[in-house]
Amino acid sequence: DAAFVGREEELARLDDAWAEACTGHGRVVFVTGEPGDGKSALLNAFATRLREREPDAQVADGDCNPQTGTSDAFLPFREILAELTGTETETGNTGEHGGTVQPPSHWLQATRNILLEHGPDLVDIFVPGGALVTRLGAQAADRLRKKDRDTGHAGAGARPGLERRHLLEQYTNVIRKVAAERPLALIVDDLHWADEASVSLMFHLARRLQERPVLLLGAYRANEVHEGRDADTHALAPVINELKRYFGDITIDLQSTQEAGGRRFIDELLDAEANDLDRRFREDLFRHTGGQALFTVEMLHHLKEQGSLVNADHGRWIASPDLAWDGLPARVDGVIRERLRRLPTEHRELLEAAAVLGEQFHVEPLALMLDREPRSLRRALSDDLSRSHRLVQADKLERLDGLRLARYAF
Repeated sequence: DAAFVGREEELARLDDAWAEACTGHGRVVFVTGEPGDGKSALLNAFATRLREREPDAQVADGDCNPQTGTSDAFLPFREILAELTGTETETGNTGEHGGTVQPPSHWLQATRNILLEHGPDLVDIFVPGGALVTRLGAQAADRLRKKDRDTGHAGAGARPGLERRHLLEQYTNVIRKVAAERPLALIVDDLHWADEASVSLMFHLARRLQERPVLLLGAYRANEVHEGRDADTHALAPVINELKRYFGDITIDLQSTQEAGGRRFIDELLDAEANDLDRRFREDLFRHTGGQALFTVEMLHHLKEQGSLVNADHGRWIASPDLAWDGLPARVDGVIRERLRRLPTEHRELLEAAAVLGEQFHVEPLALMLDREPRSLRRALSDDLSRSHRLVQADKLERLDGLRLARYAF
């Protein structure tokens, strides 16, 4: 993996939030950005560092799923509770953020008992009852049978008539009790794919954890949350606005910091390995990638694979005499294709037509091609495709025979 570089300021902000949470003032932080900005990398670096430096704290994470997320209720919080209780594996859990973790057995045992005591209705919804019985034995089996007798409901799944608010309350109570034993960092990635139930639980948790040593950390793609789903408001958007009223500034925007520090990021990424890459190479790399994290890392891999960057005998990377910038790395190509797929049809057709004109293009001939007014195209390019989707950018105004021509670039 490429070295994690250029995010010291953002890591420091997460460290500060963690320090405040550990004083008993629970904190909520959201990391935002677009695909490839390094949201998951930042979460990974923070979780790894926390696990190494804070042996008395526990990190648990969950991820929303692009395929099933909106229909798979509570998915990331099921993963978090499974990690806290050790009900996924016998020897520990492989966390997405921070590598393989093996919480002490007495932590797992204590959390299982807390779950049975304060969240009995969560069993078979958030964690499998059979796994609890395996780990707690006859005690758990007796308590689960008693719960079924008291509720008149047996078997897996939510009992009839059980309201969501009861599940939210019980989950919150379990987390509060666990946090009374040790500080917690709960990480939820890809919240732009979250189901409505998970968003509701995140809000409920955030409101009730202000007096507990808990850091609730989430990450999402800002565009997808702000623009909503199929013209509907994304469930997370009002939650973020409401939480700002309680916690103040709760977002770390990687897009804005990347725009300010993209050239510095390139220098730090390159200098993480011995190299003799000069200023011209660095400026060319910045011109091609804009300092965007995923694109920059993948472009370097691409250049190494095709032999445009070579590791010389003295162990330092140098540029090959036949260095070529052609080609798009596969992962970047996939990200771009996915972003294009989500665009409205009229915007996708506009970009396809612009691509015929080249990497840089003028609005006026594009308007003639599409039989549209130049003003409407400039509005779509500047507002939607530039500010919202960041797929094109205004390049410059040019004059030709007294006419003003607006030039854009992909």
